[in-house]
Amino acid sequence: MSHSNISIFVPHKGCPNDCSFCNQRHITGIHYAPHASDVIDAVKAATTSNKYNPQTTEIAFFGGSFTAINRNYMIELLRTAHAFVQNGIVSGIRISTRPDAINTEILTILKEFGVTAIELGAQSLNDRVLKLKNGRIILPLAKHTIYDNDEELHKGELCFFYSDDDGYTWSKTAQELKTPFPNDKIGFQEPGLYELPDGKIWCYIRTLLGYQYECYSEDNGETWSTPEPNVFFSSPASPMSVKNFKDLTVAIFNPIPEHILRDDDAEFWGRTPYVMAVRKNDETAFTQEKLFYLEDDLNNGYCYPATIEGEDYLLVAYYHSNNTDCCLNSTKIIKIMYEELK
Repeated sequence: MSHSNISIFVPHKGCPNDCSFCNQRHITGIHYAPHASDVIDAVKAATTSNKYNPQTTEIAFFGGSFTAINRNYMIELLRTAHAFVQNGIVSGIRISTRPDAINTEILTILKEFGVTAIELGAQSLNDRVLKLKNGRIILPLAKHTIYDNDEELHKGELCFFYSDDDGYTWSKTAQELKTPFPNDKIGFQEPGLYELPDGKIWCYIRTLLGYQYECYSEDNGETWSTPEPNVFFSSPASPMSVKNFKDLTVAIFNPIPEHILRDDDAEFWGRTPYVMAVRKNDETAFTQEKLFYLEDDLNNGYCYPATIEGEDYLLVAYYHSNNTDCCLNSTKIIKIMYEELK
């Protein structure tokens, strides 16, 4: 069944930041803040369309930070939209907002006014883009060039872009890094970055070589050491995520590489089980003693973690096969208390 939105933009009203990739005034060209009459006009216009179906149509408040706008203004828009839900003219209300603008009070209001879907624009969960303490932003990339027949990609090559003006302009470092093995099928993929306490930058890299590879920069990302395997992070071809959590560094990954004795590779690409390694920020190495299972059911697969830090907890979201044959089937979110890890 198809789905359609009656889209109403509330351009960049609730967000305190002005990021170039998200600024709705720049993206949509809309500067006017809508009110109740605009919601009514938008619904009236939508109902005249030949494709209009009240059972599959939602009123959608877009703009990125709906629950962070002025509370009375938000309720004005919701109350107007809710009347159309109650009258059966639309099936529900959809909003987009920030993860840090959602709490129990907000959810109660949204439920009261018939909100049926919440889109969380969690741009900051991607730790693969790193902002250094000195303000520089570094973006690690795996570059796959295309073969002439446009059907296959060359092996991934590691490269870096950086910005010193908060993302408005970007420069590419001269260095590109490749795997030295001619039979390596995928090369370097899905690199991530982490700034160590001494200012050195750690780059960790997905490979098909049995381990996460790593390299380091000591000059703010200008140059990098030769990538080498980190033997602690044995891994299939699956991305790892490293996050700072208070005085801890946590790494989330699949710990068992693909090999001929595994019988689950076809279903989950080797992405099972799922673990978290923990160390103090002032420690230099991870150890087996601080390795925790997130998922130990080998009949399911898990990958692509994202994390967000709370006051005394860490939320970890990741793909979960959910008893199907694809580990990208669904998403699971777990809450880990700081006291459990320290």
